[in-house]
Amino acid sequence: MTQKYQVPTTSKNYHSSSRLLLLCCATVCLWIILAALINESQLNDSLEQFIWGQGFEWGYWKHPPLTSWLMWACLHFFGPSYLWTYALSATLTCLTITLTWKAAQILFDSDVANLTALLFTLHYGFTRRAQVYNHNTVLIFFVALTVLLTVLALREKKYWQWLLVGLAAALSILTKYQAAVPIMGILVAIGLSGELKKSSKGLFIATITALFAVTPHILWSAKNHFETVTYAMHYVDDSEFSLRLNSPGAFFVNQLKFYLPTIFFGLALWAVKVVNREETRNPLAQVNQIQRAWLIGLIGFPLVFIVFIAL
Repeated sequence: MTQKYQVPTTSKNYHSSSRLLLLCCATVCLWIILAALINESQLNDSLEQFIWGQGFEWGYWKHPPLTSWLMWACLHFFGPSYLWTYALSATLTCLTITLTWKAAQILFDSDVANLTALLFTLHYGFTRRAQVYNHNTVLIFFVALTVLLTVLALREKKYWQWLLVGLAAALSILTKYQAAVPIMGILVAIGLSGELKKSSKGLFIATITALFAVTPHILWSAKNHFETVTYAMHYVDDSEFSLRLNSPGAFFVNQLKFYLPTIFFGLALWAVKVVNREETRNPLAQVNQIQRAWLIGLIGFPLVFIVFIAL
């Protein structure tokens, strides 16, 4: 077992860190409970899943099937209820925070993990939009699961763990095709960290597993003239999203609003430290090769990719 992917043994705040994680998850749940109590109707994406969740298919005309499968399972095994979308969004969002927190703890330390969880709860998607159950809700969970399983597989060097990595990656693709971007980012991180050659057999196992798992959906897509891909292409070409891309300034401002609470939080912390003349500790001040590789793979690469296709 390599020491490169170990949780730092110097951290003495594991229990307080866990309590902070629970607080972050409770905050998300509070937003969702509040929405469930005061909403007169759910948003379109949530309502859409009640329709598609009526039947178990290998694909649906707009998206791959996994998001609708989860709704189908709730309706089929536990009976109809308008609360399923809220329950699913709360569960998956809290699990996403937890998995990302754990990955950050392994790659960095508890301070970075705590900051990651806090920043999640300040993002628009984890506050007012947390109530929405759609493909993005499921996608971020399975991407976070894939990342954590990959980190653990690199640490433990067990082939069965790579099988789980491949399965998680396949489930990400079966949620939304855009999962290919963070999956490529994971490969970039492995390559930059110098682990690519050492993990080649594991990556082969993961790849074969993923291909096997997505094959039924590929066959369904071919039988149905790849209508999910056609929808995605038409969405990019004809939608309001495409029109916003023609005005980069407006698009940037529109995206910036999702991070306003985070920005205000950061400025407030900085102001407090300035007033109290405290030294600001940067938890990323001493980043090693592996940590830098994962930052580039999970943040830098997707950002560059999105900017490139937007241009």
